Amino acid sequence: MLVFRGTEAGFTLVSSSNIVLAPIRISPYSVNGWRSLIVYTKDKGDVVLHFSGTRYPADPSLQPKVRQVELEAASSAIQ
Repeated sequence: MLVFRGTEAGFTLVSSSNIVLAPIRISPYSVNGWRSLIVYTKDKGDVVLHFSGTRYPADPSLQPKVRQVELEAASSAIQ
């Protein structure tokens, strides 16, 4: 998964994460000014990725499972 930031000159790569499967959801909660992302991983199911201030985690399988309330409030980005 690649995350880009829109700029006046186009787009700048912010972060890349591997081992991400659809669906990808956008959490209603923010960390360090960016919305958290909820992605599906084969071994853990739905996990939450928090922005560190510079990027999202590269390996989602090492992240915590998402809380059910956050999952239910999330909006879908990619089915």
